[in-house]
Parts: sequence; C-alpha cells; structure tokens
Amino acid sequence: MDDKHTFQLKGIYLVVGHQEANLHGLDETIVDAVHGGISMIQIREKLGDTQALVEQAKSIKSYLSGKNIPLIINDRIDIALKSGADGVHLGQSDLPPEDARELLGPKAIIGLTVNSLAQLEKGDQSTADYLACGSVFPTVTKKNISAIWGIEELSKARKMTSKPLFAIGGINENNLAEVAATGVDGIAVISAICQAQNVEKATGQLVSLFHKHSP
Repeated sequence: MDDKHTFQLKGIYLVVGHQEANLHGLDETIVDAVHGGISMIQIREKLGDTQALVEQAKSIKSYLSGKNIPLIINDRIDIALKSGADGVHLGQSDLPPEDARELLGPKAIIGLTVNSLAQLEKGDQSTADYLACGSVFPTVTKKNISAIWGIEELSKARKMTSKPLFAIGGINENNLAEVAATGVDGIAVISAICQAQNVEKATGQLVSLFHKHSP
C-alpha cells in the first residue's frame, strides 16, 4: 500500500461497482471520472467471486498508479489486502476501525460511515482516517436508511470532528453547493456520476461546484 500521507482526503469521491456502473461499464466509468478530476475511488461490490474481485481491484490500482488517487475497497478487508488497495471503507456493522487497522497496518486509509451524531462522536475517537455522514438526502442507491442527515445536522457534524469529513447520499449538481458550504472535506457520489450520460463532464462539473462553494 502507498503511504496514505501522500493522499489528500478531500474533493469528489466516486463510489462505484458493476451494478452502479451499468450504464457505461466499470472501467470506462472510472477512466472518465479520473479524466474529470475525481479525488478518490471506492469499489463497492456486494456480489462476485472473491478472486475475480481481487483481480479487478489490482487492475484498477495499476491504472491509478501515479495519479495520486487512492483506491478504497468497501467492506472487504481481504480484498484490500490481496489487491494492494490503499484502504477500506467500513459500515457500522463491519469490523471496527481498530481491528481493520491491526490487519491492514498503519499506512492504510480507513473510512467509516456514521449515521448519527452519536456514531460520529464515537468514530472521531477511533483510528478511522475519515468519516462519511450518510445519507444526507434520500437516495435510491442505498436501502434501509435509518435517518436522513440534512444540511443542519451535517453542519453540526462538521463542528464535532477535525477528521476529514465526507457527505454521501442523494447529492447531485442541484444540491451540492449547499452541502459544500457546510465545510465538509469532500462529497461521495454514486448516481450523479455513474448514471450521467457524459461521466467526464458530470465529474468535472461536480468538482468545479465543490471548489467554488467550499468555505
């Protein structure tokens, strides 16, 4: 794994898997998003053969080499280890960040989703490198959402932690400005990029909006 300190944990963060990239295909979506200025990429594959997922991650990691864009694997610590990805993103039902740190080592980037201010406070005290608040708005890409953050709660979250903070869930070109204005370090997107007719253009627009409206 590369040294995480060479990466800036900020900007527009693409979360993608084969299901999300069904319009253009996974490889094309990633290449176009990179050309559009994406800052981080998370591979989220709920299904599939483990070895095939490892090879897929290795291929993406090879493509990203030298581009200063970290590759994060959702949930699957085993795939992150075997593929040489830069880290993992964990949910509340996954291994705690401390256990993931023991397995992946000090250089790994570990992200943690938080669904409430109470979870954020606990996550702030963990070894996670960044926290992701979600879902900010209703979204069709994530089911069983227990609560919606909204802008007011997201603003509170920003004041509660000095860790890099990402917002995720239902964010697109129409509401990104108000999310960026809360001072979050980055915004994770799925549909706004994966389902765009022109992925590179859509990514570039989101990147531009984020930088324009961030404090």
